[in-house]
Amino acid sequence: MIMRFLWYNHYKMRSMDVMVLKRLDILLIICFMVLSFIPQLVFTMNNNNYSDKYVEIKVNGKVYKNIDFQKLEESMIVEINNKNGHNEILISKDCIKMISANCRDGICLKEGEISKVGERIVCLPHNVIVSIKGKNNEFDEDIIVR
Repeated sequence: MIMRFLWYNHYKMRSMDVMVLKRLDILLIICFMVLSFIPQLVFTMNNNNYSDKYVEIKVNGKVYKNIDFQKLEESMIVEINNKNGHNEILISKDCIKMISANCRDGICLKEGEISKVGERIVCLPHNVIVSIKGKNNEFDEDIIVR
């Protein structure tokens, strides 16, 4: 009888320890999940402070063309022909999209439209990078204190 009582209390205490550990684990997981969204909120809030947006197209690591994104009145198609292949990029006032590429995988075509500063479309087989960059005139000037 005493053995049964001791075994029951030992088993009950052991299960309570496991439950407390599980609750703490769940609490820690929830805290880490909430903390993981803080950088996304910070970068989203800072993304709208750009006064000038422009499209930068790089081919083989060198700047191929810069296009002022906000002064564009109608859509345009930029064709890129290099030794690696052919790409066509549709640039409109709202967004940028890769509409044609003769690369093997076609991942750049599946990336969809981009419209925010910092977003990019990459075609690795053709070494083409299309990105939206921004300038903030308030903070671009350096102040020299003497």
